Amino acid sequence: MSMLLAEFWPYLAGGVAIVLAYFGVRLKGKSDGRQEVRDQINKQAVQAAKEAQNVQAKINRMPDGGAAAELRRKWMRDPGAGGQ
Repeated sequence: MSMLLAEFWPYLAGGVAIVLAYFGVRLKGKSDGRQEVRDQINKQAVQAAKEAQNVQAKINRMPDGGAAAELRRKWMRDPGAGGQ
């Protein structure tokens, strides 16, 4: 038995090393992918926060009733356009 183990020991060690290397590379790739997703989400969050600040500043600069008037002008349908 020890003769058989001695003969195949380098092959067994090489196989274990290959399997460990495969799983190491796979885990590293998953980790890098997760980090890229986190970075993208953070960029989008920063962009959304800036846009929200811009909108808030624009509304604050409007006179009283200006925001409601702009919403009516841009988002409501024309009264005669529906055919009713």
